[in-house]
Amino acid sequence: MMNTNKMRWLSGVVALGLALLPGLASAHEKWFADHTPDPIDSKYIFSLQTLLAIGAAGLAVLLVRLIEPWMKRKFPILGQSLPATFSNDRLQLIYDWIPMIMAIHVAVPLIVNGITLHLFAPNLALPGNILGGFVALAQVVVALGFIYGALTRYVAVVLVVLFFSGFLFFPPLYVLEHFNFVGIAAFFYLLGRGRFSVDNLVGLPGQNRMVNLAVPALRVATGITLIVLALTEKLWNPQQALAFLEQRPDFYFLPALGLGGLGKEFFIYAAGIVEFVFGVLVLNGRLLRFLTFFLWLPFNLTLVYLGWPELVGHLPIYGTMLILLFFGDVQPEWVSLTALNPFRRQSAASPQVAISKTVEAER
Repeated sequence: MMNTNKMRWLSGVVALGLALLPGLASAHEKWFADHTPDPIDSKYIFSLQTLLAIGAAGLAVLLVRLIEPWMKRKFPILGQSLPATFSNDRLQLIYDWIPMIMAIHVAVPLIVNGITLHLFAPNLALPGNILGGFVALAQVVVALGFIYGALTRYVAVVLVVLFFSGFLFFPPLYVLEHFNFVGIAAFFYLLGRGRFSVDNLVGLPGQNRMVNLAVPALRVATGITLIVLALTEKLWNPQQALAFLEQRPDFYFLPALGLGGLGKEFFIYAAGIVEFVFGVLVLNGRLLRFLTFFLWLPFNLTLVYLGWPELVGHLPIYGTMLILLFFGDVQPEWVSLTALNPFRRQSAASPQVAISKTVEAER
């Protein structure tokens, strides 16, 4: 029989693991519950839970570095370069589709929030004046630019401007919760929209010479978003999470498992620590394919409970996860591909080139 201390320790570990689901999947409590005017309570900045989050993140990074070689030997798919398993033609086709898929994932929430006079998310309600309307309309324009692949690099710059415009209307940390949109803007600015785009049809430049930074920029910005959310909705603002649990009591399921004695605050802090750790691990950039698999369930689990706002709001995260799942830890060599270079593809397929090759062959 376990003594009481061991039982409590085991219960805490179990609760920490279980807290992963609500902590990550419902990472946007402010979309569904009343939120306080200020994004944080300053007394929690130098609190025990903050120190635990930092310590746990440091240990997690060290652990990942230690187990990474073993994990990749045991499960080769974690370290295997999926692009290397495809033929050049098939790989080029995949790379043609990736920017378009990402564009759709990003455009939907931009359009939905734009036409409802919000910036990026339901909790960031824009003022009903001409300035708020202009910002909302700009989101729709950016979304359409990404969908059609028209003036992609320019609308990517507009998206960054929209992000910084948020500081005019909302508390800074509320805006930083959506820093992943800056990474998305960098992704499209550096990569372009690929073959299936208006830019390609009219011959506008697609790739930037620093194109190989596109995926890392997307990854780093997403990691920062996860870290900020862990702080603003849980570790530094537990009242926000408590308000969410009051309106959605089913999410606090520890009592059903006989762990209700740990309390809601422990549940919230554990969830925040786990979310913080995963944000740091995404920044770390190791075992990304494993992390993506691990995160897929909690990010999708709440869709059936929270409905359309959850689905629309998480679409950019889903698109990012798809890209990280495909590439894993491997840095994509976009520059070496002709698929995303409209000038090469057009010149190779132009009638003049085809006629020239035919004449040479006949000679």
